Amino acid sequence: MVTHEVKNVLAIINQITGLLEDLMLIPERESHLSPEQMHRLAETIRVQIERVDGIVTRMNGFAHSADRSLDSVDLYHATVIMASMCERMMRSENLVVTIIPPESMVMIQTRPFYLQALIFVCIETIVREATSAKSIRVEIQKIEQGAEIRFSCLDCRQNLSVAQAFGDEFYFLMNYLKAKIIGDSEKFGFSIRLKESIHN
Repeated sequence: MVTHEVKNVLAIINQITGLLEDLMLIPERESHLSPEQMHRLAETIRVQIERVDGIVTRMNGFAHSADRSLDSVDLYHATVIMASMCERMMRSENLVVTIIPPESMVMIQTRPFYLQALIFVCIETIVREATSAKSIRVEIQKIEQGAEIRFSCLDCRQNLSVAQAFGDEFYFLMNYLKAKIIGDSEKFGFSIRLKESIHN
C-alpha cells in the first residue's frame, strides 16, 4: 500500500513536469499559461512532495519500531501512524477513520512493532468485514493497570466483535502482546485491552 501511494505521487509529479517541459517548447508569444497557472502547478508539486515525505517518514518510523524489542509506546501516536498507513485501503472502500485523542498521554511498556501490526490487523478486519460502514471510530483510553483501544463502527449493520472475523495472525499478536479482546455489540465494535507493562 505504501509503495503504491509513493508511485501515485511520483506519477502526478511526472505528469506536471512533462507538461512544463512541453510548455517550454512553445514560443512565449503562443503560450497561454498565466503566472497564476504556473504558480498552481508549482504548488501542486510542493504539496505532492510534502505528501510523499509524510508517507516515507511514517513508514520509516514503523520500520524502525522493529529495532526495539521492548519500549514505552504512546498509544495515540502509534494508532495515528498505522491509520495513516491504511489510508489507501480505506479510500478504496470509501471509509473514513476518526481517532479520538485521549485527555492525557497514554503510555504502555510493550513491543512496538507488534503492537502497530495488531492495530493494522484490527483496522484491516473492520474494512473487510464492515461492508455497510462509512466511518471507523478509534478511541484510546487509560484504564486501571493498562489501556484500551476501542474500535467502533456506528453505521455498521453487523457486530464486529464476532470472533470468526479475526484470523490466526490476530490471535498470535494478541497472545504475544498479552492483550485481551472485549466485545461491544451496542457500538458494533470491540476493544483491545493492553497491560501497562507487558511484563506484568
